[in-house]
Amino acid sequence: MPHERVVESPARGTPGRLLVVSLDSSLTQKLTLIDTPALDGDQPVHHAQAERVFRWASGVLFVVTPEKYQMTELPSYYGLVERYGLACWFVMNKCESREQVEDYRQQLPAGGRDRVFAVPRDDSVFAPNPQQSLDALR
Repeated sequence: MPHERVVESPARGTPGRLLVVSLDSSLTQKLTLIDTPALDGDQPVHHAQAERVFRWASGVLFVVTPEKYQMTELPSYYGLVERYGLACWFVMNKCESREQVEDYRQQLPAGGRDRVFAVPRDDSVFAPNPQQSLDALR
């Protein structure tokens, strides 16, 4: 796949090209992070790219929002995690309530329900339980 090194932030993806962002940190010396395109149903090329990443990944971090966590495309990806035996975590970003987090948790395979984390929306008064916070994920 054609690729290019990103020199300006924020990095903006281009279909059919791999962007490489170099970060020099103790974390990135141990692993490589790949941000796939959103898995919206109307973009088949996004699904092809995500499925390619799954074949080579050793762990997956699903990041959803309250607007998209119920997408019908997601359960098949949860199945890929189980099929490939990948480590997996689930994050609801821009969350506004415990009810949203709990509803998301209930939609996950039983093995993933204890690995759900929440990041509150910036203007929200919601604070996740300590075991579901970003600090707990770290």
